[in-house]
Amino acid sequence: MPVGTRSQFTWPVAGLDVSVFHEGGTTVVAVCGEADSATLSVVVDALARVVAENDGDVIVDLAQTAFIDTAALRAVLRVREELRGRGRQLTLRSPARVPRRLLAAFGLIYLVTPAAA
Repeated sequence: MPVGTRSQFTWPVAGLDVSVFHEGGTTVVAVCGEADSATLSVVVDALARVVAENDGDVIVDLAQTAFIDTAALRAVLRVREELRGRGRQLTLRSPARVPRRLLAAFGLIYLVTPAAA
């Protein structure tokens, strides 16, 4: 698990593990495994819970994400827009090779935190 306070909650399903924890005032959602149509509901549920139950900005950590499809990426982008409407930010951190290529292909690499870009 990435460095931070203890996991607030975790969703383990076949092929995917989503953990939520805090780093200071920021909530981190770590996506480990494959985020695709089979696991989309887990990603959506985790992000919805983070938005509803936490204040502050959100980081989606993709360092351990082996694969992310366009449906999961769209879910993240929808949450980003919702947070922006609330004066909050969502950024991506440390995308693994495959997610980084998808972000680049769609011109979304700017969403990656500068230190990891």
